[in-house]
Amino acid sequence: MASVEVHIAASGDDGRVRKVGATYPPSGAEEVLLTNTIIEIQRHLSGGTYRNFCGLLRFDTSVVPVGSTITSATLGVRTSGTAIGDADGRTLDAEWYSGNAWADSGTATGTYVLNVGTDALVVDLTGLTTVTDYNWSLTNPENVVAGGWTGIRLGISGGQPTGLNEIFLYSWDHSTQPEPTLTVTYELAASKIATLSTRAVGLGYRGGR
Repeated sequence: MASVEVHIAASGDDGRVRKVGATYPPSGAEEVLLTNTIIEIQRHLSGGTYRNFCGLLRFDTSVVPVGSTITSATLGVRTSGTAIGDADGRTLDAEWYSGNAWADSGTATGTYVLNVGTDALVVDLTGLTTVTDYNWSLTNPENVVAGGWTGIRLGISGGQPTGLNEIFLYSWDHSTQPEPTLTVTYELAASKIATLSTRAVGLGYRGGR
């Protein structure tokens, strides 16, 4: 069993994508921002304008050997100092999505969805506090991509909002606050263990000392 903590590694690896409009669901143009110090995740109504923001994270999990069995994954974040809104009793949801597609295209355009799935995480916004470190155990950890990129998309649950439902996370671009992390625990494939054992014998290493 092995474990590795992977950090967001660059400015373009976290951010948000949004649509804004006077009607719901908002039908404005998809707007991507990957260079802000805060990752905005929102589904809210304010001043007659609807805003739906999805958070985007991608982690370079190539350090996890191909063929490994992923046994657990934990998302680490720090909330920002901006107030958390929960006007409609919502949850913070997260889904696994293709980090490879984002990496291959070089752009996060096309990553917007109105409703984010829940196959990775569901957390009640009630009780969450600002400037706090959270480590959330993710469901379906087998979706971590060994030897490649792993993507996570976050959103606020529910339908048409009546007020502010939102949470804000520090991003890689913040100069003093920590970026999101993904901690992955895995077991090496039997073939990989055999290969490593063969190499160790060939190099003259001895165990049991």
